[in-house]
Amino acid sequence: PIWWIPAGACQKVPERYEISPEEMLAAQNKVENRDSEPETKTGKIRSMELLSQNEFLDALDLDNYDEETAPCQNVPDEDDAELDGDDEEMDAEDLSDLSDMEDYELKDSDNVCIICRSEDDEFSLEMHVYDSNTGSLFVHHDFTVPSFPLCLQWMNCDPRSPTVQGSFVAVGTFQPEIEIWNLDVIDVLEPICVLSGHHKDAVMSLSWQPIQRSRLASGSADKTIAIWDLGNIGNGPVDVLRHHNEKVQSLAWHPAESPILLSGGYDRKVIITDTRSGDASLSFTVNADVEQTLWNPSNPAIVAVTAEDGSVSIIDVRRGSGDAAKLLSWTAHSESCTALSFSSASPGLIATGGTDKLVKVWDISTLTQDLVCEKDLKVGEVFSVDFNTENSLLLAAAGSHGVLALWHIDENPEVDSRFGKKT
Repeated sequence: PIWWIPAGACQKVPERYEISPEEMLAAQNKVENRDSEPETKTGKIRSMELLSQNEFLDALDLDNYDEETAPCQNVPDEDDAELDGDDEEMDAEDLSDLSDMEDYELKDSDNVCIICRSEDDEFSLEMHVYDSNTGSLFVHHDFTVPSFPLCLQWMNCDPRSPTVQGSFVAVGTFQPEIEIWNLDVIDVLEPICVLSGHHKDAVMSLSWQPIQRSRLASGSADKTIAIWDLGNIGNGPVDVLRHHNEKVQSLAWHPAESPILLSGGYDRKVIITDTRSGDASLSFTVNADVEQTLWNPSNPAIVAVTAEDGSVSIIDVRRGSGDAAKLLSWTAHSESCTALSFSSASPGLIATGGTDKLVKVWDISTLTQDLVCEKDLKVGEVFSVDFNTENSLLLAAAGSHGVLALWHIDENPEVDSRFGKKT
């Protein structure tokens, strides 16, 4: 998964968390205890999780992909320096630490995105920085997550104090819980909180409600959708929706009507729910398992759905349930269409990605699927695409090779001719 973070949402200089020896030891013990945990009920759940995770990784056949170097590099990480309260001047080690923190400073020209990444048996959440002036792309900092990452969601709500704004990300994995990390703090070993106690299987989808900022929805392989109040996470979810008969693959809150939630699942159903009552207000059926569902930000009465058969469907929810609501449906990819993103450059400009390794740019403004251009970005099977929130013709893509790729789509003359003057 990829997520562009809005400009100015992150602190210009992150805080550095100082890890005590006791915390380091506790973290090591936690890992050792997890590995040696007996086959209790919880242990069985973890064993099932590991089995399904290994089956998933085997299906990806990652060992047979060509090895490529990601177009980024890690920022050097210096050891923390302890200040001597008796000294008024900083010693060389302190200066080195200060210089190190200056390396982390975000500039006005920086574009920030977060991705989930796996390499061998290590799984991480990475914050990447792209300097639009120099064209440089690098990993700013990262966090280790316990299991294969399946979904993520950026939000500006701090679960410890929901009225406070910041930069946080929720991560769903093969484990039946949700970790929330503070992106403004580096060198941390643990998330700031974990949402647990409801889901019985992997968390496959997440969506945060930016209007009602304390609301987070999570969809699971256990077929349920949990609605969480981030200001009161100790009591578990405030509501649970059971409208799907299979795994819940995608979630999206309505951009203007905060109680309305869009969901898609492996039961081939697309459902719109009014969470005030919990009722499934509208339902649509597609021809294959749902991969992604999105509201059109320029026209929030329109929904886009991608599916495992490579299809994309455009639905007008004002027409009610059923096939009559479908404005457009076409086969966008020869294999599964796993990713879709709307650009703010034009209401009809979208990008799709598929397991056929292609990223495609479409113009659907006239309710026809006009293919503008396509490109193999060398990321392997494409799992995620996302248009930048400020530069609406900058597209990020990631896939099975573990590589983050950026594409200025206006390098294509047809894109520039159609959309370049609108940005």
